[in-house]
Parts: sequence; structure tokens; C-alpha cells
Amino acid sequence: MLIRNHLMATGKLVIIGGAEDRSSGLKILRKIVDLAREVDNYAKIAIVPAATRMRKELGNEYIDAFRNIGVESIEVLRIERREDAYNEREIKLVKEANVILFTGGDQLRLTDFIQDTPLKEIICKRYIDGAIIAGTSAGAAALGNPMIYAGLADKGLLKDSIRLTQGLGFIENVVIDTHFIERGRISRLLQIIAKNPLLIGVGLGENTAIILYPEYYIESIGEGSAIIVDGQNMSWTNIHNIKEGEPISLENVILHVLVEDCKYDLKLRTFFSPEIKLETSVYEVDSSFVYAESEENL
Repeated sequence: MLIRNHLMATGKLVIIGGAEDRSSGLKILRKIVDLAREVDNYAKIAIVPAATRMRKELGNEYIDAFRNIGVESIEVLRIERREDAYNEREIKLVKEANVILFTGGDQLRLTDFIQDTPLKEIICKRYIDGAIIAGTSAGAAALGNPMIYAGLADKGLLKDSIRLTQGLGFIENVVIDTHFIERGRISRLLQIIAKNPLLIGVGLGENTAIILYPEYYIESIGEGSAIIVDGQNMSWTNIHNIKEGEPISLENVILHVLVEDCKYDLKLRTFFSPEIKLETSVYEVDSSFVYAESEENL
């Protein structure tokens, strides 16, 4: 069962596969700004570089990129240890922002620093109230739950080679992998789905993103591919009968490849090509779904 982490959240998630263009066309970053302006007629951005040790350098890159789009209100949070997620300055910046962007780096560092803190609570509140929550690379991997934190792609189909832990949980029961095409990471999601067939795996290529809308469908944007791995119809796997390090076999796993303007309904587990108009007006909240708040080594 898919679980929204917030009842009736009105914000949107922008989940980026890493290496997004920050210097020329800036298509994905422009889309983030456009989404904010559609609601508030302005964009006020808080950069959360908690995943990286290069806070100043990466923060300045995003400041320059968003200023090139015409955004003047950009602040970089100072999150270099867990205690910083309790600081009034950082909490105030997030309260005032309508775009909150998690940078790349190490997703374990990110979750360690902000999970179950006042800063996380405020970010969740902003998401409920309509803010855009974005993440790239490690920042994207941490948005889902569970979260991949380790595991080599060339060993991904060997049992117990992929490590999972709790993510930030803005979307539950969806596991996100980044740099997906470039680093050949399909095996990582296949192992996760073999163990947890009701999860949905999302693999994002570089300079590619998906947007999660409140109606619970996603849309792809960018120059690459977004891969959906769905195990709901998996009819057989040997994963429960083999030892650690032995190769995994799966039968009847569903795979979808989304490019720009393709959509995927997470509740119906249905793919929509660009030629099919997805009528969001038909969506209603499904009370049978469970809603619950929860909280790179790339």
C-alpha cells in the first residue's frame, strides 16, 4: 500500500536524478520556480546543503543559478551538524520559503542531521501548506522511504548487497535511486523490489526529474529517462531461498520508462504517454489509503 506522508498536502515534490543543469538552460530549476510562482506569484528559496561538506561552494552555485532565472530571494541554511537543525535562523528561513531544495552529497548525513528535528517538522508543515520540496542526487534519494544508502550496481543482483534505511518520508513506500542510467543501477532497484514487491522503485537519470503532484501522479521532465520498477505482479523470486551473496532471480516484474511529458499514476500504477491527457479533475482523495507523518554515498 502506498502511503502519503501528509494528509491532503498541497505542495509538490520535485525529485531530481542529479547533475541538473545549473548554468545554461536551467530547465529543471526554472520549472521549480514556475511551480512556486503558480501558487504565490513569487519564489523564495531555501537551499538545504546538509548532505554535503561543501556548503558554501554548492550554495553559491545555486544562488547564481536561481539569480540567472530572476529569483532574488535565496538563502542557504547552515546545517553542518544535527544541532543546527534546532537553530532559530534556519527554522525562520524555511518558514518563509516556498521552495526548499535539498542538495546532493551523502543521504545518510542529510537524514542524520535533520530527521526528527524542529527543522524537519517545519519543512513538512510547509509541504502541507503548498511549498515546493525539491531534492537532487542524495537530496532526492532521501525524499522517499525506504532509502538506499549503499550498494554497488555491479553486485546489485547478489542477495543482501543493497542497504536500506529510513528516508525523510515525503513519499512512503517509494524508493528512489539517482544517477540511475549513467551508473547502471537497475540491479539495485530489482533487488529491493524482489524483497519488497509492493514498493515502487523510481530510478532517475541525470538532468532528469519527476514532479509529484498532490493528486498522486508523477510527470517527467528533463533530458533523460525516469524508470519505474513495479513488482506488484511478480510471480516468482528465489530471494527467500538463497544465501547472502548468491544471485537473485525474478519473474514478471513491470518496467516503465518515462521521458519528458510522460506521466505515471502511483495509485493506479498506470503509465500515461504524452498523447494521453490525464484529467486531474477526476481525482478524489481515496480514504482507503493510509496517511501518516514520518521523517550519498553516491
